[in-house]
Amino acid sequence: MNKTATIEQGLGTLIITGSSGRIGSSFIDRVGERFIEMGFDREGPPHPPPDTEHVIDCDLSSDHSVQSALDKVRGLGHTRITSVIHLAAYYSFSGEPSPLYEQVTVRGTERLLRGLRDFEVEQFIFSSTMLVHAPCEPGERINEEWPLKPKWEYPKSKVATEQLILRERGDVPVVLLRIAGVYDDHCHSIPISHQIKRIYEQRLIGRLYSGDLTHGASFVHMDDMVEALVLAVEHRKDLPPVTTLLIGEPDTLSYDELQRAISRGLHGHEWTTYRIPKPIAKLGAWLRTLLPGADPFIKPWMIDISDDHYALDISRARALLGWNPRHSLRETLPTMLAALQSDPVDWYRENDLKSKTVSDGPSWPHVANMLLGLWLIGTVPALGTIDPALTWSDLASGAAIMLFSALAARHAWAAWTVCGLGLWVMSAPLVFWASNAAVYNNDLLVGALVIAFAVIVPQFGRDDPGSGAPPGWSYNPSGWVQRSAIVFLAMIGFFLARYLAAFQLGHIVYPWDPFFGEGTRRVLTSDVSKAFPVSDAGLGALSYLLDALAGLIGGVRRWRTMPWMVVLFGVFIIPPGVTSIVLVILQPVGIGDWCTLCLVASVVMLLMVSPALDEVIATGQFLLRARRTGASVWHVFWHGEHGAVDEPKIRTRSLLSEMLHSIEAFSAPWNLWLSTMVGVWLMAAPTAFHLAGAVADSTHIVGALVVTFSVVAFAEPARPVRLLNMLCGAWLLLAAWILDGGAPSWTWIGIVSGLALIALNVRCGPIEDQYAGWQGLIR
Repeated sequence: MNKTATIEQGLGTLIITGSSGRIGSSFIDRVGERFIEMGFDREGPPHPPPDTEHVIDCDLSSDHSVQSALDKVRGLGHTRITSVIHLAAYYSFSGEPSPLYEQVTVRGTERLLRGLRDFEVEQFIFSSTMLVHAPCEPGERINEEWPLKPKWEYPKSKVATEQLILRERGDVPVVLLRIAGVYDDHCHSIPISHQIKRIYEQRLIGRLYSGDLTHGASFVHMDDMVEALVLAVEHRKDLPPVTTLLIGEPDTLSYDELQRAISRGLHGHEWTTYRIPKPIAKLGAWLRTLLPGADPFIKPWMIDISDDHYALDISRARALLGWNPRHSLRETLPTMLAALQSDPVDWYRENDLKSKTVSDGPSWPHVANMLLGLWLIGTVPALGTIDPALTWSDLASGAAIMLFSALAARHAWAAWTVCGLGLWVMSAPLVFWASNAAVYNNDLLVGALVIAFAVIVPQFGRDDPGSGAPPGWSYNPSGWVQRSAIVFLAMIGFFLARYLAAFQLGHIVYPWDPFFGEGTRRVLTSDVSKAFPVSDAGLGALSYLLDALAGLIGGVRRWRTMPWMVVLFGVFIIPPGVTSIVLVILQPVGIGDWCTLCLVASVVMLLMVSPALDEVIATGQFLLRARRTGASVWHVFWHGEHGAVDEPKIRTRSLLSEMLHSIEAFSAPWNLWLSTMVGVWLMAAPTAFHLAGAVADSTHIVGALVVTFSVVAFAEPARPVRLLNMLCGAWLLLAAWILDGGAPSWTWIGIVSGLALIALNVRCGPIEDQYAGWQGLIR
C-alpha cells in the first residue's frame, strides 16, 4: 500500500524523531498502515532505518538540518501533522556534564518546535523520564504532582526541555510522558542487563551493593510503552492542552528482589547481597574505571543515588488513556534469562555488552601460559648459577602465571595481569644483573611468549569485515601490514641491542665492531652507560621487544577500540626514537668514540617513528571527536568504541606496494632523502676535516638533528617537521662565522651546507593519502 498516495483519504501524518531507535521503530511497527509516518533520525548506525515510507535525515543539533527535514515533509504535501512523537535525546551513563544535553535535547527541541510553527500540529508528545521527580520511600507512590528533583544530567536536561516546551508550544497541545526504565523480552535495559551480567558471570561485585536493598525502581515493558504512545495519539482530542502522565508498572521490585530472582533463575539458588559503605563503594568504582577490560557501567556518581526509590501512581494514565500495563518485570524476567542461557553470545550482542572473556576463541593460549609458568619454575635449578633474588623472582612469577592463566580464559583482568607478569619476567634479568646468559635468554623468551599468549593470540582472527580506516582517511594506520613493518624493524633492533647487552652483562668477552675497533667497548663501558642503574643496552633490547609485542596487540580498528594501547605504542617508539639520536650525539661529543651497532640500532629505532606516528594521530583525532560529542575522554581512552560505524573505502594497493608504503623511507620525497644525506655528511665532517672544539661539537649535533627531522618527516603526516631543518641550516650559516675550531675551507662548506638545508626543506613533497582534519596541517 502506498501511503503517500492516500493523504486525501484521511490518513493522519506522524513525525517521529529518533525513529530508528528501539522505541521509535517499535512504535512505527505498532501503528502499521493507520498513519503516514515521517521518521526523523541521523543517517547510519547504530540502528537500521525503520519500516516506514519516509526516513528523513535530521540532526537536532543543527538549525539547517532540522529546517531541511521539515521542508522535505512539506514538500511531500504534509502540512497538517496529527502528532509529533519526540523521542530523540542525548543520553549517557557517564554521569558527566555534556554540551550535547543542551545542544540536542534542549535546543534540538526548541529548533523542532519553532520549525513546526509553519505547520498545523494537532499534538506534540515529549518522552521525558520519571527521574525528573524526587525519589520516594517504600509505601509511597510518585504521581504527576510529586516534586521535581533531578539528580544527574540526563533528567536535568528533561526538566529543562519540559519547561521549554511549555514556553514555546503556542497553541499546540502537548503530552509529557514521564517514562520508567524500558525493557523487553530480550532485556534491552542498560541497568538490568548489567545486573544480570554480573550475576551470570558470578562476579564478586554482583554480590555487593551500596544502597538500601529494599529500594528499587519502576520499569515498563516496550510493548506497554508503545501502547501508551498509541493511546496518547488516539485520545489527542480528549486530552487537556497540557497533559503530564507517568508511564510505568505499579509493581516495583526492590534491588534485593531482583538479585534473588536473577540468581535463582540463572544458578538455581538465591544470592545473598551484601551492603557496603558508600565511600568504599565509590573508591572501588573509581578504581575499576582505570582497569582495561573492567565493566565500565558502575561509576562513582551512581553510588550517591543507589538509595533512590521510584514507585509510580499511574492512575492518571489509566483515567485519561485507558492504559494499563499488561506485562511486568517480575513475570518477564524468566523469559530474559532463558534467552541469555540459550544463546549467551547473541544476548550479550543484543544488549551491547562485552563479555568478561578475552574472546570467544580457544582457551589453549591460556593453557599454554600455564605450561610456560611451569617451565619457568622447572628450569630455575637447571640453568646453572643464578642470583638468589632472581631465583625467587622466577619461581614466584611462574606460580603466579599459572594461577592467573587459569583465570584468564574467563576474566579479562586476569589476562592483563598475566601480561604484566610477562613484562616483569622479561625485566627481572636486567634488574638483578643476570650474569647467566641462559637465564637471561630463558626469561626473555618466556616473558615474551606469555604476553603473546595472554593478549595477542586470543585476538587473532577477530577482525570484522571492512576497511577499518578512520573517517576521512584513505588507508588504515592500524592495518596489519602497516604494523608488521614496525614489528620487523623492532626485531632487528632487538637482536642488535641484545648482542650489546650480552657484553655489558658479562655473557661475552668482547663486542665486535667492523669499523671502529675499540670504539664499541669504550662506548658500552663509558660513564654515560654506567650512569644507568641497569644495562642500557639491555634496556634498549627490552624496549625493542616491547615495541614488537605492542605492535601485535589489538585488531585493525585498535585506533578506536584500544586508544590506550596505541598511545602506549607511540610512547614506546617515538620518545625512544628521539632519545636514540641523543645517544648518538653523545658518542662523539661526550665519549669521543663511535659504536657501529649502536648507530645501526638507532637508525632502526628512528625508522620506526614515522610509521607509528599516523596511528597515534588517528587515535588523537578519535579522542578529539569523542570530546566534541560530550563523551568522557577518560572513559573512551581506556575502553574505546566497539560499535559499528561507517568506514571509508580505502585505496587498493598490492601487497608489495602496501609493504613499501608502510615503511615511509620508500615513499619519501627526494629532497628529504638529500636532507638526510646532508645530515650524515655533517656528522662525518668533523672527522673528515679535522674539526675541533665548539665547531666540531656543533656540527655533530646539527647533523644528528637533521637526520632525525628528515627521517621523521618521511611520514606524510609529519612533513611539517622538516621545517626544523631550515632552523638547523640557519644555525650553520651563523656558526660558520662565530665558532672557532674549523679549517679555513670549513667556513664556506658550512655556509653551502646551511643553504642546501634551507633550500631542500622548502618543498613539502607530494601528499598521496588523506588524513581528515590533519590534512590542513601538512604544508
